[in-house]
Amino acid sequence: VTMTTLLLTAGTAENVIVNTVKISFTSSTTFAATSNTASADLSNVRLYDGATQVGYTMQITDGGTGAYDYVSFTGLSLIIPAGTTKAVSIVVDIVGSSGDLYSGIAANGDITGAGAVSGTSVSSTGGIAKSAKLTLTTGGTLAFGVSAATPLAANIAVGATEGKTGVAFSTFKFTT
Repeated sequence: VTMTTLLLTAGTAENVIVNTVKISFTSSTTFAATSNTASADLSNVRLYDGATQVGYTMQITDGGTGAYDYVSFTGLSLIIPAGTTKAVSIVVDIVGSSGDLYSGIAANGDITGAGAVSGTSVSSTGGIAKSAKLTLTTGGTLAFGVSAATPLAANIAVGATEGKTGVAFSTFKFTT
């Protein structure tokens, strides 16, 4: 599940190479550092630049009482061309069954990098940036059966050369 997308912008002077990204997790609507269950409810945290995974799949570290759970991606070498913005998605697997969680950047400096030519250190600014709420609930039920609209049984030659295409052979109805 894509939990949120970070928009990373490089200044106009030169390309920026992003080396580290620290993602924090909380159950607080104000994105405060609180005890939460992210490390138990989510797993296999990944960063994606479009369809390409950036860095390794990581597990969330339990921050303990009164702290953010977090994951730190290091050694990324993600290039952001000068004067552009790159969208990087945070993707997680859900393994828990209930609760509300937020992900995001908890502090200035949680994203670091350097100028590609100058080597000048750069870090995130702007303070807290949080995702929309991800609500986990225990599953309901989904039932399905053959719909009354299923076509009558008949022999039909199908195929692009000698027969018909786009022939419905069965229709299903899903209910909750």
